[in-house]
Amino acid sequence: MTGPIEELVRRAQRERAEAGGPDLERIRAALPILSRRRARRRRAGFVAAAVVAILGVAGIVALPGGTPKGEQPAAPPSARTSEVLVAMPYELEQPPAGYRERLRTIEEGPGGVTATRTYSATPDGPHVTLTVRPGGLPNGEPVDVGPLRGVYEEPAAGAARVTWPARLGGVVSLDAAGTGLGHDAVVQLAASVADHSLWLEKPLIVDWAPDVRYTMSLIDQDRWATTVVADGSAQARGTLTVTLAPAPESETGGEIVALHGRPAELFAEDGALRVVQHIPYTDLALTVTLRPAPDRDVLLDAAAEVDVRI
Repeated sequence: MTGPIEELVRRAQRERAEAGGPDLERIRAALPILSRRRARRRRAGFVAAAVVAILGVAGIVALPGGTPKGEQPAAPPSARTSEVLVAMPYELEQPPAGYRERLRTIEEGPGGVTATRTYSATPDGPHVTLTVRPGGLPNGEPVDVGPLRGVYEEPAAGAARVTWPARLGGVVSLDAAGTGLGHDAVVQLAASVADHSLWLEKPLIVDWAPDVRYTMSLIDQDRWATTVVADGSAQARGTLTVTLAPAPESETGGEIVALHGRPAELFAEDGALRVVQHIPYTDLALTVTLRPAPDRDVLLDAAAEVDVRI
């Protein structure tokens, strides 16, 4: 009986080894995503290192009023829609009690790039917004924002704004809407804004129209949703809306199409076309909508050009 028992043991060991081996098909399918992720991290590292080197060598001098002078780049790295990182070197380290960052917005157009971070206690309640944008100081009451000279305004009832020169050009503004903070409290909050040389990263790259608006909703600590609206109506191209968010409930009745070499579903609704694709090995879904959509191939071509970076 020794021979048959040994054969059974060897067979069981082989089957166990095969069952515990790596899933080669799953690994092979994940390689393109991992490759893009590594390339994205390398690019981010190169850009950050280049900025540090530029700032270290240029010897930027702050003139009276905070206007930077020196050998700086002619425009921030985010001046083209193809860039992944957008300069946003300011953060509200100590927002009002109960407030946290809930929204990030990047607006790109021929006039430059505007980056915004919004802090609030509830998604639709009173909020504080921190914005970096091109342009100069507005008219208003002169105030001191730390070592810089800024301007205080009240653009609407229950709203207050402090604007001061940004280190890399343009201006930075702090807006408080419906917070109940008075003049001195808003100026003090603006003076507490930290300069961390931060960057905002775009998980979606959409080259569809000259004017593009990126919005990232920070749902909680680990979940977020990004929506990009590219308005091409001036070029008679319609409006392209791209969303990367936690996958919704499954829909039925869509046409199966190919997108980025993987299955997706195409839906027609109310003069618009929409394609939905689940991102492998994540809980995210990519949704691309074109309104109006004259032809399904136009939508699929636009969706194929969307670069997902996660």
